[in-house]
Amino acid sequence: MTLMALLLFSSGAKAQKYDYVMEEEEDLIRDAQELPKRISLFLQLLDNRVVTLGLRERTAKEREQAKKDLEAWEREAKEADKVKDAELRARPLRPDVYLRNATKMELLNGYIQIVGEIMDNIDDAFDRRLEVRSPVEALEKFLGEQVPRFYKLQTKTPNEAAALKELLEQSEQTIQDCRNALKSLPKTEKKPL
Repeated sequence: MTLMALLLFSSGAKAQKYDYVMEEEEDLIRDAQELPKRISLFLQLLDNRVVTLGLRERTAKEREQAKKDLEAWEREAKEADKVKDAELRARPLRPDVYLRNATKMELLNGYIQIVGEIMDNIDDAFDRRLEVRSPVEALEKFLGEQVPRFYKLQTKTPNEAAALKELLEQSEQTIQDCRNALKSLPKTEKKPL
């Protein structure tokens, strides 16, 4: 039995690989190969969309951490320039820059598709008998925090309203599916994502 059977997640929300992310995000996704890293990244991409939609402001701590991450990457880049054929990890994201021109529709659809991609990644890990409880818990918690924010989002067009309705329905169903799955997933030692 697959996790999808446990989650009862509809296949209609599944995303095609990378059609829902911005070019700046693709390298980061490719770099995040392990499930905990990938889920953590996907949740950050979702949060970036929440912030860009104006539903949440970044905290001073988050802004400071983003600045430190960029400075660390710039130091790594200088060191990598000194080594022949050195590979550099993907540049940290500055969502206030790369998402600033995204439309509300792009942000909403990207959010919907990223949630589908998270579910696909969890399902794949479950099929390979990897630990998935922590990612399911993280997804359930994150979506539970975002749903009330999205109920406050104002839309201007029927397409935006339809996308928002789909996002809310998918989020609420996914939260319920995660809760149901957590009833049957074995408890594991807590590992932060």
